Order: sequence, then C-alpha cells, then structure tokens
Amino acid sequence: TGAMEAAVANLFSPGDEVLVVRGGKFGERWAEIAQAFGMKAVPLDIGWGRALDPARVGNKIQKKPQIKAVLTQLVETSTGTLYDIEALGKILSETGAVLVVDAISGLCAQPLYTDRWGVDVAIASSQKALMTPPGLSFITISEKAWKLVENSSSPKYYWDFKKARDDLAKLQTPYTPAISLVVALRDSLRLIEKEGLEKVAKRHSRLAQATRKAVLAINLKILGDSPSNVLTSVVLPSKINGEKLRELMQARFGVQVAGGQGSLSGKIIRIAHLGWMDASDIIVVISALE
Repeated sequence: TGAMEAAVANLFSPGDEVLVVRGGKFGERWAEIAQAFGMKAVPLDIGWGRALDPARVGNKIQKKPQIKAVLTQLVETSTGTLYDIEALGKILSETGAVLVVDAISGLCAQPLYTDRWGVDVAIASSQKALMTPPGLSFITISEKAWKLVENSSSPKYYWDFKKARDDLAKLQTPYTPAISLVVALRDSLRLIEKEGLEKVAKRHSRLAQATRKAVLAINLKILGDSPSNVLTSVVLPSKINGEKLRELMQARFGVQVAGGQGSLSGKIIRIAHLGWMDASDIIVVISALE
C-alpha cells in the first residue's frame, strides 16, 4: 500500500484525473489513495471477479483525453482475478495516459513483461511470490512516467522518487533500509533463479489448475471468469459461513485459508498457491476442505 501511495504522490498533482479499474478491494484502494491526494478518480467498475475488457478503458480515454493514467491490478487479490495487462498496454501506448499496475500478488506467479507490454509503472512487494516477509516494495518507472514525476506537485517526503533515484546512482538509499529483509530477499531470488522464472510461473499455473479441478470435483464453484495462478476463490453454498469454515479448518486440521473481503466477506474462501508451495500443500488444503 505504501508503494501504491508512492506512485500516486510522485506521478500526479492535485486535480489530475486518473482512471481506476475497480473490480475488488485493491482496485477500490487505488481510488481511495488518489482521492486522498486530491486527484479525481474516474471509476471503471467491472464487478468483483469479472475480467477486464481493455476496450472499455480505451473508450473511456477517448472520451476523456485529459486522463493522466490508468490504475489497475495485474491480479486483483481480493478475488484472484487476472487482468489482461498486455492488451491494455497496447491500447494505452497510443494515448498520452500512463499504465500503472499493482503487481504485488501477481509478480512471478503470472507473466509480466513491463517493456514489451507497455507497463509504465509496476509495483511489487516482497511478501507474495517473492517468498520474503512483508516490508519491502519495488517500483519500475518508464521514461514516459518519469515525465509525470518531474512535473508532480503533490506533497511527498519519504516516498520521493527523485530523491530515491539520486541516491540509487550512488548505490545508496535515502533512508535506513531494512537490511534483514534485503538479505532474506536475496536468498529467495536465488531460489527463483535456480528454478527458473518461467518454471516458477508454470508451477503456479499447475497448482492453480489442480486446485480448481479439485474444488469443482467436490461440487463447489469458482468465483469469476478469469482466475489467476495466484489463488482460487471458492464460492460457498449460502448455508455455509466462510468465517466459521475457516475457523473449523484451522482448528481441526491446522490449515489456514483466506476469507472474502468487502461484499464477499463470509461468502468465499481464498486458497493460495503462491510462493514456496508444491502439490502436497494443495492436497492437504483440499482434503481439509472436503
């Protein structure tokens, strides 16, 4: 969230218009951050669990060419839905708007080619597929996006991109870094490098497909029409309370799954297949659920 706020504070100025894809809790968070900094968040509501139609974004930009950016997710973590960032980047490359992607849960679990796909700003964090405790975030910034940074008048201090860039040139950081987490991340990256980045994504895909087939086999439904490799959102029968189910799985089997957020609270559970996981983990979770 801090990195999301940093992107907003550094790219835009009060009064700027930004288009926000809202298909879950974290799309809503983009809008809340933009509004907190005095920007006008133009919503594109697509429904929780629904796939993004990039053409709708293009149509919005055509009607409102003053929009400075599109703020979206690679994977909307509250639903597990994957968005077509490649197609979206192609559309926006022909406009003046920059593409800002929250890839916090999706990085490494899903392909993301920032330059090839025209992603101007990509945000990631240490605690998901990078397999490191929370506390680190990472941001890539294109030349197109740097032009916005140079003209931003929003207040910032700790999150100042220009200050970070100047210190990076000296192999330093503006403030005291979380050295212990950096060392932990180094070891995680070594594991990813050893396995191979493409193989890591394929492993996530394999676990995701297995999870969804198992869920369907026990007569439960999958939320949405574009599920990702990150997690599987399981729609529960109306007579089952998701929070009570989670408590039961934890107490009886020692298995933890995430619950629904916002309007989906108590209605779904979210099974992760993210990070250092293999088939045995999925088998245990599905057995406990059944």
